Amino acid sequence: MKNVLKNKDSVAAPQPHYGTLDGLRTIAVVGIVMMHVLTNMPLNFGNYLAQHIIPDFTNFTFLFMILSAFSMCCGYYTKVKEGQINLDRFYKRRFSRILPFFALMVLLDFVKDHNLESLCESFANITLCFGLYPNADITVIGVGWFLGLVFVFYMLFPFFVFLISNRRRAWFALIIAIALYAVGVLHFAADQHMPFERKNILFTASFFISGGIIYLYREPIATWIKRHIYLASLLMAGATVAHYATLPIQGTSIFPHLAVFAIWIMFCIGSRSTLLCNKVTKFISNISLEIYLCHMMMFRAIEMAHLDRVIPNATVLYLTTTTLTFLLAMAFSHIIKSITFPKIQSLTQKPT
Repeated sequence: MKNVLKNKDSVAAPQPHYGTLDGLRTIAVVGIVMMHVLTNMPLNFGNYLAQHIIPDFTNFTFLFMILSAFSMCCGYYTKVKEGQINLDRFYKRRFSRILPFFALMVLLDFVKDHNLESLCESFANITLCFGLYPNADITVIGVGWFLGLVFVFYMLFPFFVFLISNRRRAWFALIIAIALYAVGVLHFAADQHMPFERKNILFTASFFISGGIIYLYREPIATWIKRHIYLASLLMAGATVAHYATLPIQGTSIFPHLAVFAIWIMFCIGSRSTLLCNKVTKFISNISLEIYLCHMMMFRAIEMAHLDRVIPNATVLYLTTTTLTFLLAMAFSHIIKSITFPKIQSLTQKPT
């Protein structure tokens, strides 16, 4: 994709591929699996890692939000800004990328429960518009709330491009997003019947806008990181240690996570680390959304095997269950996305 340089926020060269971001997606999805397994197992660990760090991995969904905004900007920012986007193709691609696997998961969950409540929630899910419901508490594929939120972001993407059409406006939009978050927490959340949480696009808007701002500054960021890679590595490591060491005193504020995740992404777009960019992370990154959507179903299947009867040690039981859950989710995601769906598509295509 070649773009014409029209102002300082556009690029003249083809968009580079930031392979190290595959590593971040891998870290995020592994962390979320670790968190959900720990939360759903009757284990009582007394160490700092299990009491504070792993439970905090639930906030890796915020990392996915910044990554989603940055990645969308890499593919569509200039096209939308310059009026070159085909909206019909754009939204069809969003549906085709997300809906088939998600619909399959919804169907499997509905077959398990098959009641009126599940039917209503399943219908809302497969429209991908359920993120527009106020305070929806959908239990059919409960982790799918993230997908509903991201699809709202896709709906608003042309407006999002307008908000970050230049650097000054983008910073102003971030300030407004932070103010809207504060108003939501201090005013609307005061009414317990109107919770204000991360499922709401205004609650998480600062993460998406931050991804857009990082995109606008991607070239100077990447240049500085490459020239000062050791200093950048030290700063990134220091910020990470400081963040996770102070978790007990951070409360429920989103801003520490916003800061540290932005630092991670800025480091990655200028880094060439083989730990983050390799065949394994590329493979997992390609199916990270599918792993996220199906891993709880895999966990429930493993739970029925009652591994606790043969593994008395709590740590070994947790590590074994987490590993099996992730491996099963990865295998299921790959088979369905890369083998089954393409095969079905090839069989249903009309001969030309």
